[in-house]
Amino acid sequence: MNKTIEFLRSLQTEAGAFRGWVDGPAYCEITGYLIPTLLQHGERKMAIDAARYLIAAQNEDGSWTGMGSYHADGSVITPGVPAVFDTAACIEGLRCMVPIFDYQKQIDRAIAWIHKQTMNSVYHYRVCGSLEEPPTFPLVVSGETRSHYFAYALEGLYLLGEHERVRKALAKLPRGMQPHTLNGEGSDTCATAQVAKLRLLLGMDASVEINELRSLVGDDGSLPHDRENPKKVAWACKYYLDVEYLSRQVGGKEWNEVTEWQFGHL
Repeated sequence: MNKTIEFLRSLQTEAGAFRGWVDGPAYCEITGYLIPTLLQHGERKMAIDAARYLIAAQNEDGSWTGMGSYHADGSVITPGVPAVFDTAACIEGLRCMVPIFDYQKQIDRAIAWIHKQTMNSVYHYRVCGSLEEPPTFPLVVSGETRSHYFAYALEGLYLLGEHERVRKALAKLPRGMQPHTLNGEGSDTCATAQVAKLRLLLGMDASVEINELRSLVGDDGSLPHDRENPKKVAWACKYYLDVEYLSRQVGGKEWNEVTEWQFGHL
């Protein structure tokens, strides 16, 4: 676990941003949702530096620029433009810092920007969950849907309190390593960690998934994108650290909860 934190430290730039992988570009999205994870593990300086980077990188309209990804149907989200999902991840991180820094104005601007956008993708369910706003669009998935994106949707439903719906969905997924797509093709380390995290939160057994994740941790603390692709990615490390944190809590706790004691010596 400590090695994984050190690996993430190696991905943080002097400006505070986190790269998606070694020698990769800085990601506002990853920088944002790493903040609560870092705070849970006591890495306050890393979290503060990340938050300061996000404040500097925020667009005038309140959004943050996305690096680009794919919709479940394969259509491309053009990189280099403001992105709803990325902006929500940055809000998630800055909210954890509000007890120390007055970032509420930046958060409010970002939320106002999101409210002007169209949300219709499976992973936008996580945006709705993080904003505590029930989605107004259906959750549409198919065998071609990435497990990683579906797990985001389940996180959103969890945050909206639909725990039984999430529990039923998890019960239908394979145990251990999750496939790249819901039809069973390939593999996905991050999706595996996301599923393990949700299972822990819901009091379900996650031992098979946790053992799988631990077997994949490299000597430098990194985790690969999947079994077929050894590329070391920050997002898999983030969720693995969340899983290890939750697995050590008596009774567990909300995945995005950061308690007062963690701000004691900032």
